[in-house]
This record gives sequence, C-alpha cells and structure tokens, in this order.
Amino acid sequence: MAEADFNDLVNAAEQLASQVEGSGELPRVERTLRQVLEASHELWARVTTTGPQDIQANLLLGSKGVDLPQLSQKLESLSTRKTFEPLDPVPDNDIHSYLKNEAENAILTLIETTHKKTIDSLTKDHRKKILWEWKLEKAKLLNSLIGRSGSLLQLPKRTEKTVLNESVYGTKSCLDQLEMAYAQSLIEYNTAMLEGSAKP
Repeated sequence: MAEADFNDLVNAAEQLASQVEGSGELPRVERTLRQVLEASHELWARVTTTGPQDIQANLLLGSKGVDLPQLSQKLESLSTRKTFEPLDPVPDNDIHSYLKNEAENAILTLIETTHKKTIDSLTKDHRKKILWEWKLEKAKLLNSLIGRSGSLLQLPKRTEKTVLNESVYGTKSCLDQLEMAYAQSLIEYNTAMLEGSAKP
C-alpha cells in the first residue's frame, strides 16, 4: 500500500511538472527529486554546523559578492596561532622534514626567549625609572624643608602638641612639632613670594 501511495505521489509530481513546463512563467528546474533531496541535506548539514551569527555573517558577506570559502582559506593560512605553536615531532627516518622541524622549533624558541627577555628588561627599566623619580621628589621635599638660614630644620624625635603664639594668631592649635615646622616653612615661603625676593 505504501508503494501505491508513493507511485501516486510520483505521478502527481510529474503531472505538476508537465503543467509547469507548459506555462512559461517559471524557469525550468534541471534537477531530479533525488538531487534536490541531496542538496537540501547538504544545506541542512552546513546550516546546523554553524551558529546563527555565522549564518548572518555569511548572508551579509555573500550578498556583497565576497567569496566566503576562499576568504576562510586565506584567514586560516594567516592564523598566527598555528604559526607559533610548537611543531609536532617528525619521525627520524625523514631527514629533510626532521631538519626543517628542528629549525622551525629553534626559531620559535628564540622568539619566545627574546620576548621574555624584552618584557623582563622593560619591567626592570620601569622600576629603575620610578625609583629615580622618587629620589628626585624626595630631594625636592628635603630641600623645601630647609629654612632661610640654609640649615635643616631640627625636628624632635617625639611628637608633642604645641600651641601657636596666641598674640599673633589669636587661636590655639593642636599641631605637633613636625607640623609646626612645616607651617613655619610655608609661612616663610609665602612671605618671600609676596615680597618678590628669591625663593627660599
């Protein structure tokens, strides 16, 4: 009974095909049902193996006339991942391949060691530069603590709370000796700048 149904389907398809051939509206299809089935299976296999983003990219690039298979082959040949990966060992019986493989491995090893040495050197130079800049800032800070007399301010080892001269400032302050010395240096510097004299 299934064969009769299939035969009926084939006859109906042939009748439809002859009707289509009679009308000149549609172009003639040169494929058999088996070829259409195989083409649809091939298309289905390609669509299911790639993701939706790949399909959209293929449609976009294909509509602009880009040859996608050729483009993907070119991109695979330019891939650097495969270029810098260690090569597989070659059996010892093929001397030419073995020597080529060893030469490529030696080049890759050289590139890796040079890269590592460069990074280490840059890190070392960067640290030296930061230390040098810190020393300059430290020297500027120490020079700014020298008063007009040219001698380094004497700072006590123990911090104590002091009170500024109330007759000058009219208020009490809770500055320790170090803060007082800094405030005095700042006052001298500002006074010198206002008078237009040289910097202390």
